[in-house]
Amino acid sequence: MLRTGRGINVNGQIVAQKAGSTYTEFIPDPLGNVIACRNSSGTITHTAEYWPYGEVRTRTGFNPSPWAFCGTWGYRQDPGGPMSVRARYYRPTLGRWQTVDPFWPFESAFGYAQNHSTYTIDPSGAHPCDHRTHDYCRRAVVSGNDALRCI
Repeated sequence: MLRTGRGINVNGQIVAQKAGSTYTEFIPDPLGNVIACRNSSGTITHTAEYWPYGEVRTRTGFNPSPWAFCGTWGYRQDPGGPMSVRARYYRPTLGRWQTVDPFWPFESAFGYAQNHSTYTIDPSGAHPCDHRTHDYCRRAVVSGNDALRCI
């Protein structure tokens, strides 16, 4: 069962979570995928590798949180359902969004990360960011709305 708790953020990315007496630190790869979890004593309790569009390739141990593929950017995976990514829902087994892009027809209606998932992420579900060009995502207030945006 997944537990929820208080998340610890740095520059818009989730780096750790405290749920009751359990502390979990998330170790991400460059795309923000949670590739390992460490407990308060520093022991690795979970490792994972992902295919480019989010399917789990390999996994060891137990991840006590809903954060996995692009998890440090806020992709929330609950058992038996799609990932919640703020503006939309994403299904990694299909490699596509479940709902139409809010910017359609100017963006692909259901495409994920402009079909470049090895170096592009979409933390808001509305606009992809390229980590190679330092088009990183940060939490920003735009028109009175607090949301992740590429800057």
